[in-house]
Amino acid sequence: MNIIRTLDMALPEIRERHAEQVLPRIEPTLVAREHTEEGECKILVLKPKGQGYYRLTPEQWQFLNLFDGKRSFAAIAEKHYEDTGQQCSEEQVGEFADDLAGTDLIYRSALEDNAALLQTLELQRQKRRKSKWLDLSEVNIADWDPDAFFDRLYPHISFFYTPWFNFFSLVMVGIMTAIFVKEWSNIWHDTLEFYNLTNKTFADFLQVWVLFSIVAFFHESAHGCTVKHYGGQVHRMGFMLMYFLPCFFCDSTEVYVYGDKWARIFTALAGIWIELVFCSFATMLWWATSPGMWIHDLAYMLILITGIGVVILNVNPLVKLDGYFIFSELIGIPDIKEKSTSYLSSWYKHHVCGLPVEVDHIPQRRRLLYVTYGLLSGVYCYLLLFVVVEIAYHVAYKFTPEWAWVPALWLAWKVFQSRIKAAWRLMKVMYLDKKERLQAWATPLRLGVVAAAVAFLLFAPVWPDSVEGRFVLEPAQKAIIRAEVPGRVERVLVGEGSLVSAGSPLVQLRNLSLESEAAHVRAELQVATARATQAGLRYASYGAAEREQQRVAKRSRVLADKMTKLLLVSPVGGVVVTPRLEDLTDSYVKEGAAIAEVDDLSSVRARIFVPEVAVRDLRVGASADIKLDSFSRPLAGRVLAIAPATAPLPEGLIPKEKYYQGFRQPQYYAATIELLSHEILRDGMSGSGKIRVGHRSLAGFLGRLLRDSLGRKFW
Repeated sequence: MNIIRTLDMALPEIRERHAEQVLPRIEPTLVAREHTEEGECKILVLKPKGQGYYRLTPEQWQFLNLFDGKRSFAAIAEKHYEDTGQQCSEEQVGEFADDLAGTDLIYRSALEDNAALLQTLELQRQKRRKSKWLDLSEVNIADWDPDAFFDRLYPHISFFYTPWFNFFSLVMVGIMTAIFVKEWSNIWHDTLEFYNLTNKTFADFLQVWVLFSIVAFFHESAHGCTVKHYGGQVHRMGFMLMYFLPCFFCDSTEVYVYGDKWARIFTALAGIWIELVFCSFATMLWWATSPGMWIHDLAYMLILITGIGVVILNVNPLVKLDGYFIFSELIGIPDIKEKSTSYLSSWYKHHVCGLPVEVDHIPQRRRLLYVTYGLLSGVYCYLLLFVVVEIAYHVAYKFTPEWAWVPALWLAWKVFQSRIKAAWRLMKVMYLDKKERLQAWATPLRLGVVAAAVAFLLFAPVWPDSVEGRFVLEPAQKAIIRAEVPGRVERVLVGEGSLVSAGSPLVQLRNLSLESEAAHVRAELQVATARATQAGLRYASYGAAEREQQRVAKRSRVLADKMTKLLLVSPVGGVVVTPRLEDLTDSYVKEGAAIAEVDDLSSVRARIFVPEVAVRDLRVGASADIKLDSFSRPLAGRVLAIAPATAPLPEGLIPKEKYYQGFRQPQYYAATIELLSHEILRDGMSGSGKIRVGHRSLAGFLGRLLRDSLGRKFW
């Protein structure tokens, strides 16, 4: 137990009496700089090792300097009148002093400072004990004062801020960009896979976690060194978890006082820039080393961490990362997110909810900016939170598919808990504000109507229910034309995309040996026929001559039939879909070789693959809608048949990135949907389809989900 805690427990009233007897005095170590914000002059005031900086007007700063610890409130009011000519009462001076109490602007003795620090630490401990592991957005692990570390580090890396190094870095980033453009498809795909935590093992996740921590440390250290470069100090740096992902933070507040607009921009940009420099060196190392080397693989992982991810996440001004602070400085509006959100919130409460709330005053020329930024930023931040919940669901699905929704639902509650509570408080305020009008409106008849409407929405089967799946188009009829006799392709009579009717010639073959044999057999047939005729006239050996004639005639018919098959014809009408059919000219084809394919597109069918759990709802004759990936308007059809056995998915029907390692893929059944002919439909086209299986109530949807989830585990 230290002396401060002893005094706090034994003499809790001493500090209060002592504070009442001492006149406030301005903190002598304050650092103040004049800045222009939103076209107005502001004095940014900072206490070294303080908790932040203060924005004061020049009048407030001038008034603050009158507090010297010796003047009474009456003397301060008199001095203020002498300096500015503005009347100020002793009570107003006292109110201003009360506002300053507890801030870093007023000097505190060592005892008072330690007591205030003790109180602050106690509040922080209570907050941490209450929500250290409940507020998943920021779980602080540790923090420290890195100022001495940056003092030793800056002289060794000060060349980073020289023009020649910046020019060299630009050249390296340019080379990196050229390599990225060349390898863009692979790098983009691998970046998405790298940040996709759902298909990683624990070892992979740990590897990503460690590398991300190292890169984040250098990122934040770049901010701290840049603050040092502009003459400021850095007294707080730490490590925390944001939704279980590692993050470092660095307090660069002093640059807002010591530096100008561009100093603040360069400080915010420093982390992004150092990561891009790292990425450029890693790209060169990856490009220069051979595949299979450990350094080659490590360099590629650094590329995936520091490359595209930096641009997408950090530069984006819609979330409060580096890009946000750069954007705020460029437009000259600090705290634009808070201001735009406050404006939208007050506008919504006043104009939509009808609450007696004063709408924040925003100049007319900036309202569009505030509204646009506030909406985009809010949507983007909520989408990020939904992505976090979805990733958690997919990770849990790897271990327990039936119960994956439980941790996902818990995480969703923790993530959106504050928003849900804020919405609940708003609803309570709206109720209290309109309570009397609601009570006057809520007659028994109206309450009955509302109850009936709610019951209707919950229990009436008016909500459409459907089964979804991926499909591939197939023609109702297709014909594969094969060579029934071998031969050389003499002519190709049609091309790809040609419309043909049944019996239309497609390809002309030629077989010299077959033609010679057929001519020879025809000659033999003539001789055999003549001999049979003579034998019949002479009544001598007629039976043997007739049998020989029949044998040769049969052989002649077989060869004649083969000769007709040298001309390949289409058995159905449709479209020739074989590509580059004319390339077969002068080539030799064997018996049974596929020559061409003709699809009858007058009637097209979609083979849709639905998971096993949805087969119970399918019915022949059910209506369906399909939407091609390449066409915006859906097409209507009906279920023609349902396969009695499972069917394998065609290759590429579901993108590979949707297959996650460790997932149990369901069994798929194919349902055939008959469609009307359309000029855009082709064999092999794919898309997503919905089969309408009826209507269900909201209570029915929820009840079925619970029944299925519990029924799979308890039976």
